[in-house]
Amino acid sequence: MKQARRALSKALIRGLLIVVPVYLAIILLLKGMKSVAKLVQPFTAHVPFTDAVRVISRWGSGAKNLVAAMERRESVAPTMP
Repeated sequence: MKQARRALSKALIRGLLIVVPVYLAIILLLKGMKSVAKLVQPFTAHVPFTDAVRVISRWGSGAKNLVAAMERRESVAPTMP
């Protein structure tokens, strides 16, 4: 009975040593994504969504087109005083 209890406690501790860091990493990533979203929010108003998705899906190879789209969009958008 002692061995079964010892084996169960070891398994529980080992499981926690795996689950807890993964859980904390996920929470950290979500908070980081939230912070990045706040930082990028002013730029999202000037970037057409389809162009942004196209650049991201190509791993940045279409960045020149994205900048051109932003410049076109800025000429249409009202300027702030």
